[in-house]
Amino acid sequence: MGKASFSYDQPQIIQRLHTIRRNFLWQGNGEGVKKFHLVKWDVVISNKKEGGLGIKNLKAHNKSLLLKWLWRLATDDQSLWKDTIFARYGKEGSWTTKEVNTPYGVGQWRTIRNQWPRIWSNSVINVGNGRKTLLWNDIWMGQTPLRQQFPNIYILNQQKMATIVEVRNEQEWNLIFRRFLNDWEVERMTQFYNTLEQAKNLTCEEDKLTWKLEKDGKFKVKSAYKLLDISTETKELWPWIKSGKGRYHIRWLTSHGLLQDNLF
Repeated sequence: MGKASFSYDQPQIIQRLHTIRRNFLWQGNGEGVKKFHLVKWDVVISNKKEGGLGIKNLKAHNKSLLLKWLWRLATDDQSLWKDTIFARYGKEGSWTTKEVNTPYGVGQWRTIRNQWPRIWSNSVINVGNGRKTLLWNDIWMGQTPLRQQFPNIYILNQQKMATIVEVRNEQEWNLIFRRFLNDWEVERMTQFYNTLEQAKNLTCEEDKLTWKLEKDGKFKVKSAYKLLDISTETKELWPWIKSGKGRYHIRWLTSHGLLQDNLF
């Protein structure tokens, strides 16, 4: 992965590291010297634009690294570790494992798997040959799955777990419904087929997942971190960030009313 992550989300370890960093910020290397912590740690680790020092939020950073494992599971070519994970926990669709509910011996993967909604809600499927993409349950046409866009049609269909390639040949869609349509359902069915026609041409390439937060569609820990770090919400710019780099800390303390501004 290029960067290490904790084995899984361990709050005790993260809290201990926060304590070490917090003490170093306010006390330096002075052993046995206790000094007041002048600003809340949540403020210190917030983005500079929101008045913090931009120190890394370890909890958000760790989760962003764990997300990369889920991304690799969904996008890597065949590999032994990927086959092992799918064999152990089973598949949910083509992109991830089933949810882990067993209470013993699976804590690490359960913690990682619980992050899947963050990957899924910030990704989109580019359909190639249609072999991986579920017609009804994956997000590949619009912003929501087709079963949510056309719930009444979904109920009628008998291929609820079919992939696109299983219901599409070179010329037409081969969908099977459990009864004939009523008059009031015809218009909605027409809309459904018109939607499908927007993606009727399959290719020889594999379906692939793209990350919406990057222009090139590739997952990056940096953009995942911004997503997870709630401190990066847009707020008014703090004046201290306009000062020289060497004065960041002092100007930051002044902005929080902890030093007199006439020092400058």
